[in-house]
Amino acid sequence: MIDHIDILKDGASAVYGADAVAGVFNIFLVHKFRGLEIGGSYGNTNLGASNDMGEWEGWLKAGTGDDKTDIVIIADFYNRAAVYSRDRYLSSNAELGLLFGGFDNRSSNFPGRVQGFRLIPKLFFSANSPPPHSAPNAATSPFYVNPFAVATYPDGNFFAYNFAAVTPAIPAADSQSYYGSLTRDICNKYLVLFADFKYTRSFFDSALAAAPFTPDPFRDAAGIPFSPQGISVPIQNAFNPFTVADATLPDGTPVTTGVRFRAFNDTTVRTFKPTYTDMLFDAGLRGELGEFGNYFKTWNWETGFRYSRNDVSVLGGGNVSAPGLRDALLDTDPATAFNPFLGTSDRNTQAVISRVYVTQHETATFELPLGYFTLNGDAFNLPAGPASFALGLEYRGERWRDDPDSLTTTFNTVGGGNFEASRVNRDVWSTYQEVRIPVTSPTWNFSGAYSLEFDIAEREEWYSQNSSPTSSSKAAHSRYNAQKPKFSARWQPLDPKWIGALTLRGTYSEAFHAPTVIELSPAGVRSSRRSMIQSI
Repeated sequence: MIDHIDILKDGASAVYGADAVAGVFNIFLVHKFRGLEIGGSYGNTNLGASNDMGEWEGWLKAGTGDDKTDIVIIADFYNRAAVYSRDRYLSSNAELGLLFGGFDNRSSNFPGRVQGFRLIPKLFFSANSPPPHSAPNAATSPFYVNPFAVATYPDGNFFAYNFAAVTPAIPAADSQSYYGSLTRDICNKYLVLFADFKYTRSFFDSALAAAPFTPDPFRDAAGIPFSPQGISVPIQNAFNPFTVADATLPDGTPVTTGVRFRAFNDTTVRTFKPTYTDMLFDAGLRGELGEFGNYFKTWNWETGFRYSRNDVSVLGGGNVSAPGLRDALLDTDPATAFNPFLGTSDRNTQAVISRVYVTQHETATFELPLGYFTLNGDAFNLPAGPASFALGLEYRGERWRDDPDSLTTTFNTVGGGNFEASRVNRDVWSTYQEVRIPVTSPTWNFSGAYSLEFDIAEREEWYSQNSSPTSSSKAAHSRYNAQKPKFSARWQPLDPKWIGALTLRGTYSEAFHAPTVIELSPAGVRSSRRSMIQSI
């Protein structure tokens, strides 16, 4: 599908736009092919269980045409299985960083932990939990202990949870792509019609560590998660092993705070399954202007319209509903109450799991209509050669919309980010111009100035954007513009036959990074100092 790639290693904001700070990466697709090609490939890894990865690809490419017309059609299919972190020794345990002078990257959010205490090992590694209401608190319970009093490193995951045992390092994926191209010479290169279409669907079957129970589903009067760490469990909970509360909720409910839990037995992982669909269509005209006289023989022009759209639909399973969890923690019936005091080998009943865990659906769309006109050629001749120019006009409209799950937009998800729906529209108008001026020519063979040329470019962009309202801010509108120049020089001091193609280049350029449409939206992840600490 790709014909070739051009890389501009210099800053090019003056021509390509504000974001081209350090260079430009241009991908050119195939527009000319004759015949039929059918192919495929298979690859695999060669380390233990990772051999199950299996990567398949198949494609069909067909093209036809004559001296005036080129038609190309391509279809590509791809599939791979997952490679899990456990399949490689270095990634199989998040604790392994300690062996190489690094850090223990395991998680402290896991079952069997209350404040600074753990279940005794006999219960911690079992499918049991301490008897309900059997001690005043963790410090006085015979079923809880200071973990450092009974274990040292390596601790067999008694101190922390090794999520690397269940998460993929490379998720399973599949994709299907279809591409078509038409080029038609209408008038001997003075007028050429072109059009392209591309559609790609991509699916990733990924997973994250099981949901950590943080932040607390119970909140204080200011709306901040009530427990500084972990969650709060009412004393009335059918499985709470304690009888004395260490805090009281705003409604008067006595609770045990600092209870840690992670759902790795209830759900194993949080599934993360995005499906992307990408569509691109462009059409336009281009040509040469030599028909209008010898002066215009090097002039070329192009105008066109492009529309691209990216849609994503994400299904996230194993997430925790804050309302469902609150109700289940307040429940006094062992048949329907949630038990966060389990050992690491037990799970809640299916009825409770269905009550607390949910699958969430999020959709998002980005659209980009774009229209442009470009003109380039030689403006006039200088003693050292022609002074060349390029100029252009461009319009693009950026359209972003994100519609998260209703639990997310009401800040009722535990163990994941909460944020509001957002819509942002941005219109950008641009002009650019560039001139290349030769000062000396290789035909002169000047020593010390074999070839010297300068380049001057400038681009102006005008931005106008609108963002949707949120619960804490009104709809917003803003405008700004950016004008960025570029000056560069290219100097070959001597004839290449003496010292090779020694070339010295220098550039001065300015760039402006426009915020993305996502950054323009005030709809962000809800956080507080307390909840940020809890998520670690």
